[in-house]
Amino acid sequence: MIKLRVHDLAGEFGISSEELVNMLRQLDVPVRSHMSELTDDQVARLRARWEREKRARAEKPAAAPARRRRGAVKTAAKAEPVQPAPAEPPPVEPAQMAESIAAQAGPVKVRRRKAADVQAAQAEAEQLEQAAAEAQQAEAEAEAAAAPAAAPRRADEDTEASRPPAREAPVAAAPMAPSPEPTATPPSVPGVD
Repeated sequence: MIKLRVHDLAGEFGISSEELVNMLRQLDVPVRSHMSELTDDQVARLRARWEREKRARAEKPAAAPARRRRGAVKTAAKAEPVQPAPAEPPPVEPAQMAESIAAQAGPVKVRRRKAADVQAAQAEAEQLEQAAAEAQQAEAEAEAAAAPAAAPRRADEDTEASRPPAREAPVAAAPMAPSPEPTATPPSVPGVD
């Protein structure tokens, strides 16, 4: 004989433990908390009651209990019911969309620019191109002026003045005389002669 707890049955029924505890108290079953154990007889009575309750809930859709705060305007009761959003149409390919828009719009009117506007735009574009070409030419001239100073010299252009001075041979040092070896002298101790 397995004893079920209140929270196990609440999970089975898909409701909160508090709801189930209230239902048990209506059936005069002593329950302290969600961890209280139930006998087989109590479980059978509760299952029968739950089936009746479930059918009643299915027949009458439960309206959400409206909680009002103090001072709240009573407009919730007067509000119109919310209409469900219309279902989205199936996706349309871009080619089909263009055809349907063209069919709805009728003949397409082409707007033409005035000749003076076209000429002004062309003149402005030519001025921009000319300014860009002048800027490129100025940059090329600046690079050309800086290039000879920084260009490396070729071997036939070298002169003696530009060559680094040749290294002189090191002067041989005169042989040194051997240094006398230090003699070991006992350290002098003060007071001892």
